[in-house]
Amino acid sequence: MSDKMKSLLETIFHIGTVNLWQKMTAQQMHVDLVERERCGELKQEEIPKLTTISNWITGFSWKWKAAMAMRSLEKAEFSETS
Repeated sequence: MSDKMKSLLETIFHIGTVNLWQKMTAQQMHVDLVERERCGELKQEEIPKLTTISNWITGFSWKWKAAMAMRSLEKAEFSETS
């Protein structure tokens, strides 16, 4: 998957994190990407398979949660030392 596609999927993921009403499943993300291809924003060969998107969401979600947990722990540690 290209860096451009990863960045686009991250943006879609974060929009759903900020606004739960806009959260998308892998299927919805795939439909969105196909629509972008129809509008000329993407090329057909750039669009990952549904299973690839699903796997990406799982991995990215895990990494995101771990990063946010680490951030929270660092903030708590900093608060204790201040």
